[in-house]
Amino acid sequence: MTNLQFCQYPNCARKNILMPYPNTDGKWFNGAYDQQTQELWAKLQVPNISESPAALQAELAMVADDSSSSSSSATESSSWLLSQSRPLTQFYGAGNHGSCKLLRQRLGINYRCSESGKLANRFSRQIKYQHGYRKSTFCPCPGGDSPSAKRHFDALHAGCIPVILSHDFVWPFTSEFDNSKSRQLAAAAAADSEQATKRMLRTRDNDDTTSMISPIPLSASDFALRLNASEFEGRKYGNQCQEVWNHPSNSSSSSSETPPQPKDLQSYLETISSSEIERLRTGALQASDLYSYYKRRPDLPENPLRQGILPDGGAAHQLVGMLSERAKGNLWPACQKEQQQQQAESNPSMIDKVLSFKC
Repeated sequence: MTNLQFCQYPNCARKNILMPYPNTDGKWFNGAYDQQTQELWAKLQVPNISESPAALQAELAMVADDSSSSSSSATESSSWLLSQSRPLTQFYGAGNHGSCKLLRQRLGINYRCSESGKLANRFSRQIKYQHGYRKSTFCPCPGGDSPSAKRHFDALHAGCIPVILSHDFVWPFTSEFDNSKSRQLAAAAAADSEQATKRMLRTRDNDDTTSMISPIPLSASDFALRLNASEFEGRKYGNQCQEVWNHPSNSSSSSSETPPQPKDLQSYLETISSSEIERLRTGALQASDLYSYYKRRPDLPENPLRQGILPDGGAAHQLVGMLSERAKGNLWPACQKEQQQQQAESNPSMIDKVLSFKC
């Protein structure tokens, strides 16, 4: 599903259920990958945050401030998310494929020549992405074969702030997916009363069909960055990591025009303040809990499904709630009416646009 689909068919989009990518690997939620990362970092003697040339100054400032480096209100099962040392500004490992191949190529080249890339590449054979994510402040997430990818959610589970470089990617359980008036009213009611989040609000659609609407639990701007992908398609470095600053639009510019200055993701991330990182990381904790298929607990097996343990995390509970909203086909009449109207007004080119996505 894409942002364009939600804009073109809002009622039908609301009828659908958008879920996070399934992750039932118990090692993400029982602390195994956290322990692996700590042990691997020590074994390889990777520099810690105070010695790392790839660490953000904002991270160093938070480490120096004991009151900012951890949260006393965090529960034992989630405290790792707020207290992990982050010696890498970013960690990037996406391949060069899909509709956003140029963006991925440029991100990869610029990352490889950044301090983060140089440090991570020294240990590339031993450090997997689940380890790198746990030691990075930000995780770039470009579009590929589709606007979304599993890395968007794995980044959150590792405490890494996602950097969305995909126009059409939509976060589940946010207003990006459902910005209907009834949903907004439910969210407002939830803000006024804690008990409102525990009950359903009754509203009426235009066709007088009674439906049950639950509040929007997340705001995407509270846990992730979203950037214009086209602004980061410039190439800052050559093959030997010398600065070249080349942008696709430069070739089409006349000699009398000043070519646009391409943006470097590393340089942009270095401008983000400690307070903003702390805000996003706190939001990432809430998002991770809601997008998890299993609750974090040390006794969770590595393969819980094989042992007959059904998902009990936030994503599973959200699914049950959304299914109840759609009971008896309550949301279908509005979608059917919308489809009929769109089919009468739309042309084939618009249908093609809805089925594609923008980087």
